[in-house]
Amino acid sequence: MQHQVLLISLEPDRVTRLVKSERPAGVVHAGAACLAQMLDGFVRMRSRLAPERRAAGRREVIGLARSKYNRAGQLIECSVDSLTVFDNDLGAWRLSHADLTVTRPASAESIVCASSCPDMSSMRFAVLTDPARRSTKLEQFADHLRETALPWFSSSEDPQNGPGPLASRTAVGCPLRPIPWQGPRQPSLPAWSLRRPAMALPAGL
Repeated sequence: MQHQVLLISLEPDRVTRLVKSERPAGVVHAGAACLAQMLDGFVRMRSRLAPERRAAGRREVIGLARSKYNRAGQLIECSVDSLTVFDNDLGAWRLSHADLTVTRPASAESIVCASSCPDMSSMRFAVLTDPARRSTKLEQFADHLRETALPWFSSSEDPQNGPGPLASRTAVGCPLRPIPWQGPRQPSLPAWSLRRPAMALPAGL
């Protein structure tokens, strides 16, 4: 019954595109749009496989990826590729205090924290091959994200601890390590940033 209620809340044209699409790219894009609507506050930006949620200069992004093995009628699969939190005020502070922070690419200036290796082994992939089961598969995937990704985002708002207990469950092999926040503390700015291995994110994070 829970899945039925969730489906009714989706826009009918999105469900139609999800079920009727045949090409893998079309199915995955339709799935991303439906998935975003299933998650509280998230939207999918046009042409991007990344549902995101914005509030007060903060942006939480769930990066999705298509399987390279996708073939129409054989396999259509998408997975969570990354979880990233951006903060505009943090990016502005880094740009204006270059002498107090490490050098990083412009695209990474606003990153508060990220996980490029989310541990979603129980349901990291959503298999959308069968049109009749696509909606149900997405509902199950959304349930899993509510239990893993969304709490991870919430925990990243803690300026003292960062992504705490969930970090070890959502970043296999890529531990998040808090480092001191250098610069004046303002209410709108995170009081911490995270350093990640160079292989996980651009150097300096």
